[in-house]
Amino acid sequence: MGATLFTIAGVSVTVGEAIAAGGAAVGAAGTIAGGMINYQQQTANADAQAKAAERNAKLEQLEADQLQKDTLEMEKRQKTEQARIRSMQAVRLAKSGVALTGSPLAVLGETASNQQLENLDLRRKGAAAFSQHAALKQNYLFQSRVAKGQNFTGSLLAAGLTAGADLTGGLASAFKPNSK
Repeated sequence: MGATLFTIAGVSVTVGEAIAAGGAAVGAAGTIAGGMINYQQQTANADAQAKAAERNAKLEQLEADQLQKDTLEMEKRQKTEQARIRSMQAVRLAKSGVALTGSPLAVLGETASNQQLENLDLRRKGAAAFSQHAALKQNYLFQSRVAKGQNFTGSLLAAGLTAGADLTGGLASAFKPNSK
């Protein structure tokens, strides 16, 4: 039994009880403040994650666009070189006095066929790489939407409930009924 600090409605409050109640209130306030800080940090982290994912999506799109341009340019250069090779073959065959029929014509046809396969292979590889970058872009955009859609109010609710329980427990232990 400590010294009575004050009396309200016939209930005496001792110095120790007042200190214990104040400690419980300060503890509850600290829990709520911690929950608010946690909520703000989670929200900031989610925002940073969303921005990073959006930036990565833009980079993937730029990479895909550049890859597409490079593939078209490579195909153009390849076709120019292939046309030059076919022309040289035809000129050399003509210079040699060989008629462009039968086997010589088959050689020119096979060359053209092989070159067309090379062009198709170049396009296929370019399209596959483009598709990979497009898929990564979509993945990053999905990550951004998920990060933006996160709800952290549960952490605030948990902090509030914990603070309420701490305060209730602290007050209950501070103001135990006197057993006389």
